[in-house]
Amino acid sequence: MSDSILNPIKLVGYHGTNLESAQQILQTGFILSRNKYDWLGKGVYFWQDAPYRAWDWASEYCGKHGGDPAVIRSVVKINRGEFMDLLDYSQDPNWANHLSMAHQYLQQQTNSRLPPNKRAIGYHALDRLVLDTLIEDILKPIDINVIAVRACFQEGEEIYPGSAIYNKSHIQVAVRDTSSIVESILLTEKDF
Repeated sequence: MSDSILNPIKLVGYHGTNLESAQQILQTGFILSRNKYDWLGKGVYFWQDAPYRAWDWASEYCGKHGGDPAVIRSVVKINRGEFMDLLDYSQDPNWANHLSMAHQYLQQQTNSRLPPNKRAIGYHALDRLVLDTLIEDILKPIDINVIAVRACFQEGEEIYPGSAIYNKSHIQVAVRDTSSIVESILLTEKDF
């Protein structure tokens, strides 16, 4: 079979956490995150192709909360029709248009009283609400199933004054259906 844009996507993602949580995940499976800072909506969050960024995050997290850092390397397999890829702007359907319409819908439903994003403190309640509303309340009832969302996250500091390149920017994937996670292994300090 030839490679086709219709074939499922396989990607490698890295999930930073502490060692105790990582061992639990490998035994019982991932649990979808539902935090206010989950900018791509509910899901299991991965740094795509970025093991060192995941390790950095895990190290920072463990420095604040205790424990030993760990990273889970996972292979995720997603059918293109169930993948909201915000990196491919020409993808059909045009997800940017759908997100804009979901935002407008929410403004009408709430009389424009939507929670704000507060990027400086990592609070992304508006983005989370718009994505979850689009996927769960608008698309799901018409049998459009989105099991993963991918986008670029601009993070950190400008590499030099006026730069559009930031030192911690990355591609992030939120997996909403854990059955698409087909393989996972533990990485610890010895692997870095």
